[in-house]
Amino acid sequence: MQDGARQEGTRHFCLLLLAALCRLNVENMRRLRHEGGVAVLLGQLARCRAMDPALPSPYTVAMLDALWACVVPDRKNAARFLVEEGLEGLLELLEGGNRGHRAVVLSVLCDLLQNPRAHPFFHEWRSARDKQTAAHLLLTLWAEEEAARGMTVDGLLTNMTHPLSGTGKRTQWVPQETILYGGLLDATSGGRSGSANGAAADSRGGAVAAMLGASAGEPLLSKLYGCFRLLGFGSFAYLAPPDTARLALVEKYVKFKQGEVWHAIREEFEATGMRPTAADRERLASGIELGEHLARAVRDTQASILQRDLAAQAAREAAFFEDMRAQRALEKEARFYQ
Repeated sequence: MQDGARQEGTRHFCLLLLAALCRLNVENMRRLRHEGGVAVLLGQLARCRAMDPALPSPYTVAMLDALWACVVPDRKNAARFLVEEGLEGLLELLEGGNRGHRAVVLSVLCDLLQNPRAHPFFHEWRSARDKQTAAHLLLTLWAEEEAARGMTVDGLLTNMTHPLSGTGKRTQWVPQETILYGGLLDATSGGRSGSANGAAADSRGGAVAAMLGASAGEPLLSKLYGCFRLLGFGSFAYLAPPDTARLALVEKYVKFKQGEVWHAIREEFEATGMRPTAADRERLASGIELGEHLARAVRDTQASILQRDLAAQAAREAAFFEDMRAQRALEKEARFYQ
């Protein structure tokens, strides 16, 4: 893997082999550490960060799988990975890499955060692009899914009955994958599937579609929730008010998913014509009512946070203008005595 002349396919195979050898094998993880394998994987992580992010890379996914199998489960390997800025590398890949890698990066990150010693590294990270925190980065990914569903408008929850469904209308435009990847996802069309080139295109298109499918929707939201839950929802006092308001929604993700289950059960009863018992009807109504009450509570919390922020901004503006008026008064008085 350290020989730059080796072909990409060989490196890819080596990463897959490493993951297979280390998965659930403590002795091989130890041997990997003693042979400098953690440093090698860190080098491959840096290499993947430097790749063109235009398309998902199966090589990057293989590298992440090797980290997941060889480094994260072993306490000493994980400690070395953290000390040598491995978590920073993961966050940089999440920020600047292809969106098709997000699911795997978040899975690795989530498992890594099960170790409390990883938490300070997460909180201390700052983006080289805009100096934002890692928590802000994760909330930005959540916000993309919010926008796709219309979950919030002006930072407030829109749908009290099905909070995670939102309005069903995008609040921001995001390019469709078929636009982003030039029809690669439709590789089977156009009569190409009968040729060798068509089969290769089908394979690439299927791989891209699979990676993108796992990096949006519920798979993405559940992984983001898992990261924040491991870090502790009360450990983000440094977030800006809009992010804090969004975090209030993230915190109730599982409760809202439970509410969706209650709605699905009721809809299934109605569709099949089955009539639940009185106790079951009461249980259904209670679960649905609790979910709607929780949604209203989250909306109220978001409104309170954002209103306090607006009031603080108004107070700062008033203080600024008051300082300006005082400064002008002093200047006027100084001119009078001249």
